[in-house]
Amino acid sequence: AALRPEVIAWIATHLSDEERQGIRAQVSSAGAGMFQQIPDASVGRVARPDWRTVYKEAEVLTNNAGMRSKTPYLPKPDGVFRIICLGDSFVFGAAGKEEDRFCEQMQAFYTDKNVRVNGKRIETLALGLPSWNTVQEADYLSARLDAYAPDVVILLTVQNDITDSAGVTENGELTTEYS
Repeated sequence: AALRPEVIAWIATHLSDEERQGIRAQVSSAGAGMFQQIPDASVGRVARPDWRTVYKEAEVLTNNAGMRSKTPYLPKPDGVFRIICLGDSFVFGAAGKEEDRFCEQMQAFYTDKNVRVNGKRIETLALGLPSWNTVQEADYLSARLDAYAPDVVILLTVQNDITDSAGVTENGELTTEYS
């Protein structure tokens, strides 16, 4: 059953931030699957952080950022040249092993060959989820630019990334006309 607008308005004005965050956490954890039940207002669909599941017959582990990676995404340390691979299911690696994704292959190559940029070791982060479009990809990275501090961003795009996709309106309603 849907909440009436006056109930939502009361909640918005009478609950503390901590109480609202607690309700959000309960609702988010109640649903099944890899994706959070409460969409992110800036990008729509986001994955649950620290989640393990099977997606399209492939084991998927999400990290603290809700991205497919066994490694947590932390602020960039000194001595690191960071490359962001940005995209959709291609970057996510739908139906494949994490280590087979192109971003991980780049990381492995640079590490194996000890390739450095101005003496800095190279690190790659894969930022992408199935069905994201270029607007969502750019919004996601823009909101986290300071935290990720990329030196280079590689945008991988395919034809359906420039078409309308599922998203969230400014009122928090789902729409299929996101872009």
